[in-house]
Amino acid sequence: MNNITVSLKSLEQKVQYDQELKGEIKQVQECNEVLSDHIAQAEKELIEHACFINSLQKKLRIDHLTGLNNRIALETDLKKEMAKSKRYQFPLSIIMIDLDHFKDVNDYYGYQTGNNVLQKLADILQNTVRDVDGIYRYGGENFVILIPHTNCQYAMTLAERLRKRVDRHVFNVQRKGHRLTVKASFGVAELNLEDTEDSLLIRADKALHKAKTSGRNRVVGLCSRNS
Repeated sequence: MNNITVSLKSLEQKVQYDQELKGEIKQVQECNEVLSDHIAQAEKELIEHACFINSLQKKLRIDHLTGLNNRIALETDLKKEMAKSKRYQFPLSIIMIDLDHFKDVNDYYGYQTGNNVLQKLADILQNTVRDVDGIYRYGGENFVILIPHTNCQYAMTLAERLRKRVDRHVFNVQRKGHRLTVKASFGVAELNLEDTEDSLLIRADKALHKAKTSGRNRVVGLCSRNS
């Protein structure tokens, strides 16, 4: 009789233990589900945050009028391209562009027409250069094209092609009977081993200034190492 009583008591204890164990397992499972939900939510928020940061970084690089890269982007990209050019010893050239007498366009036709001209110029540049070339609005009516794997002579050929396309284009204006054409001057420089970002841009600007003072609507290149 005592043995039966002991066995029943042991069985009751085992049943109680099993029930407690099942309860603990259920609690652990519920905690795991909650934890999984928190982890999934945290991962989602991290992805959204990363996408937001990436989007913000892209916006900081873009000129909102033309959709081209801006001066901030040029500073970053020029440094990278110069480092690659010097390391792997391939040529790198830049073209600096300035619209001639652009102030007259704004004064006579208004700033909206001036903005339309800048936007159309951006289209002309994008439709002429290669995908690997970088186009940047440097400021106002001033643009820069970064051309990797290209020496000064080929860059001047590209600049002349661009000059002709700008010269031939008739821009839309809101005045009946008016045909608006604009001219542009181009300065070209090729990277030298001793160049910094500033010195390369200065030489391109020097070439552009020479194009301006030589009559405008032309291409000038400073291609020699001593330019």
